Amino acid sequence: MTLNQFVYRTSRPLGSLKLARFLSRNHPKILMYHRVTDDPEGDGLPISQFRKHIAIIKKSFFPMTLRDLLAAHENRSVPKNAVVITFDDGYADFADLAFPILEEEKVPATLFVTTGFVNGDIWLWPDQIKYAIENAVVRSLDVPELNQKLNFEKEPHRCWNAIADFCITVPNDRKLKFINELFYRLEVTKPNVVPDQFRPLSWAKIKSMVEKGLDVGSHSISHPILTQLSDDELAREIRESREMLRDEINMEVDIFCYPNGGKDDFDRRVQNCITHSGYRYAVSAFPDKAPISDELCINRYPVGPKLDMFEKNVFGFSYLAMMT
Repeated sequence: MTLNQFVYRTSRPLGSLKLARFLSRNHPKILMYHRVTDDPEGDGLPISQFRKHIAIIKKSFFPMTLRDLLAAHENRSVPKNAVVITFDDGYADFADLAFPILEEEKVPATLFVTTGFVNGDIWLWPDQIKYAIENAVVRSLDVPELNQKLNFEKEPHRCWNAIADFCITVPNDRKLKFINELFYRLEVTKPNVVPDQFRPLSWAKIKSMVEKGLDVGSHSISHPILTQLSDDELAREIRESREMLRDEINMEVDIFCYPNGGKDDFDRRVQNCITHSGYRYAVSAFPDKAPISDELCINRYPVGPKLDMFEKNVFGFSYLAMMT
C-alpha cells in the first residue's frame, strides 16, 4: 500500500474528503470515461458504479461541459469545485446507458467523437486486437515483432497490452498491416462490419443528444497515434474529422481530443496542425496540477473501475499529492 493510499483510507472516515475538496476547490477536475456497461462480463465501467459517480458529482461539485469550463476560464470566472465529465470514442453504450443517467440527473457532459467509427467506415483498432484474441483458434504464438511468445488462452489481457503497446510505436500503415496479419496468424476471420459488442453511436443519436445539451468535440477520424502519421495523413485526420462533425450535426467544434492522449502521442507538429485546422483547444489523457493553463494540452483524470481512485481524483487527493 502506498503512502497516499494509506492516508486516504485512514483519514476518509474522519472527514478528509471534505477537507481535500476544500483545499482543491480551485482545481477543476476533468474526468475521462470511455464506456459504460450493464453486462457483468462487458467492457466498460459498470452502470452501478457510473450512477455512484454521478450522484457524488451532483451532490458535492459543480458539473459543467468542457466548453463552458474553458469559457469561464477565459472570463476568469471558473466556479469552485468545477467537474467536467468527458467521454471518448463514441460507443453506442454512451447513448444507451450513460446519457440517460446524465439527462435524468441534469449533469452535462462532453463527448469526443471518432468520426470514421461513427460513420461506419472503420472499427477501432484496439477493439480489433481484442476481438482477434478473444476468438483465436491458435492459442499460443511466437510474435517476432514483439520478440516474445504470447499465450492467448492463459494471459489474454497481457497479450492485448503487449500488442497494443507495440502498435502505438509504429507507423499507422504498419500497425494496420500487423493487425490484419494477427487475424490471419490466429486463424480468425475479421468481420467486415463492427461486431455488436463494439458498436458505435449513430449520427442521429448524437444530433438528438446535442439538441438536449450534449457538448461535442473531435477525436480524429480513425483514432491513430498522430505522431506516427505523415503530414498529409495528420492533416486529414484532424481537419476532416472537424468537417464531418460540422456536416453531420451542424456544429462548429473547436476542441480536439488526442487519440490515446499520452505525453508521447502529440508534439509541436501535431499541435500546429490542430490550430491550423481551426481548433482552439486540445485535450490529453493524463492529469496535471494546472489542467486548463495550456490550451493545447488540457489535462484529464482517467476513470477506472475502483471507486476509491475516483474519489481521490474528484475530491482532490490526487491533486494534493501532485502539489507535495
